[in-house]
Amino acid sequence: MKYELLLSRIDERLRAMGTPTRPLSERKACLMAGVGENTIRHMKPPREHAPKPENLKRLADVLGVPPAYFLEAAVSDSPAPAEVSLGPVTMEPVQVRSHVQAGVWREAMEWQSEEWFPITVPADPRYPGIPKYGLLVRGDSMDKVYPNGSMVVVIRYTDLGRLPRPGERVVVQRRGAAGFEATLKEYQVDERGRHLLWPRSSHPAFQDPIILPAPSVAMDDAEDVDQTIDCSEEDYSHASGEADLAITALVVGSYRPEY
Repeated sequence: MKYELLLSRIDERLRAMGTPTRPLSERKACLMAGVGENTIRHMKPPREHAPKPENLKRLADVLGVPPAYFLEAAVSDSPAPAEVSLGPVTMEPVQVRSHVQAGVWREAMEWQSEEWFPITVPADPRYPGIPKYGLLVRGDSMDKVYPNGSMVVVIRYTDLGRLPRPGERVVVQRRGAAGFEATLKEYQVDERGRHLLWPRSSHPAFQDPIILPAPSVAMDDAEDVDQTIDCSEEDYSHASGEADLAITALVVGSYRPEY
């Protein structure tokens, strides 16, 4: 099979992103990445279509790996590497401003500016001109996607001008007596229409979602860019017992250093 290594790496990530009994489907991964829904299927026999580098980069982003993890496999698999050339990559600096405990609430406090540090990441053509910043991930409660020590690049939904969409990984803030706290979760809508915030962890302590009330407006019809999915009304309640939650930022990429 022409793209055996590439497809095995994609399959590995689909399994990691799903549940122990049900991996994320190829079609759903493609839809989340904004590529053709048959992009992965068409890499397989009998078609064995050469994948476009930009499509592999988008798939890598939603499946939680650096683009090179798929791009290098595609080049090594292909009898005609020129078809899958990496091409020029524009890099940009992003300032890591704070840390976040994936799946666990902790104080949401930005570091002093002298404590910020830059990382250099590929420029993302999906979000030109939109401010980005980085967060250092601590803990193992999102380790299927962001192992301890990873850094995520995020964009505020108010800058993006829309509400969260199912399948996106997000920064969630909670306001409590001690102030603001933040965590990382994956936003989903289940078959019953419930809005869920999932940890993606191999740890048995982090398997249950927060269940949010439905937003007051439809996702695609929202006109107020300052709106977030919010639980601040007095009569709101959900399974976690949490109150006053807001989804504030979208994770658009991640960087994982080698150790």
